[in-house]
Amino acid sequence: MGVFMSRLVRKVDNNLNTILHMVGEEPKYRVVPEVRSPAFELQENLLLFERVWEICPSSSENTINKKKKTAQQLFEETNEPLRERANDWLKRTAENCSIVAVLIATVAFAAAYTKPGVPTTVTLDELNKNNDSNPF
Repeated sequence: MGVFMSRLVRKVDNNLNTILHMVGEEPKYRVVPEVRSPAFELQENLLLFERVWEICPSSSENTINKKKKTAQQLFEETNEPLRERANDWLKRTAENCSIVAVLIATVAFAAAYTKPGVPTTVTLDELNKNNDSNPF
């Protein structure tokens, strides 16, 4: 780790926030586009927090700021609304995938049990009257 990085991980601001606290806080300016899914945004936030956690000395992991919160508590509190949105997004996505899977299975089932070259309006009774052999 370079000299600049070693100084950065040991610094504290006026509110006693370490670099871990700053990663856990809500950013003042949004860089992430709003069209992204909340699950991916939460994943990126968590990965960033873990990367910074790995480079910080163990003494800064339990540092408490002026709001009486550790960096992990601040991160969890800040990302709670995002976690709830991500949870809802995943539920909706799973429901939509289930609907698509049912539609695909229905089409595949219909295609598997349809005799080639026979109109779909013809019933099995009509087929049995016209052909003595069983189409299936």
